[in-house]
Amino acid sequence: MSKQKQGGFVRRMDHIVSKFVDGKAILLNLDSGTYFEMNAVGMEIWKLCDGKKNAQDIARKVNGKFDADQSRICREVTQFISGLKRQRLVQTTACPARKANRVLA
Repeated sequence: MSKQKQGGFVRRMDHIVSKFVDGKAILLNLDSGTYFEMNAVGMEIWKLCDGKKNAQDIARKVNGKFDADQSRICREVTQFISGLKRQRLVQTTACPARKANRVLA
């Protein structure tokens, strides 16, 4: 199955900045001023949204770091990414990014 049929490559939007503090990710939408907080799993997913991976790739990476059922992780990663898309924090593209966008530490 092609990456495009799997939902495309997931990339963080440029108007979002992130900072990792005390095991959590804090995201700020520079356009709206809205901020979001994520736990360790959300933070890991966020880091992997580099424009070079699709949701299935991201789920595989998350599965390697956290001990849980693979099908559950795949389902929850897909749902989480859908939520990020609804909030305009990420976008999906048909082609991979030439260069991964940065995540602030």
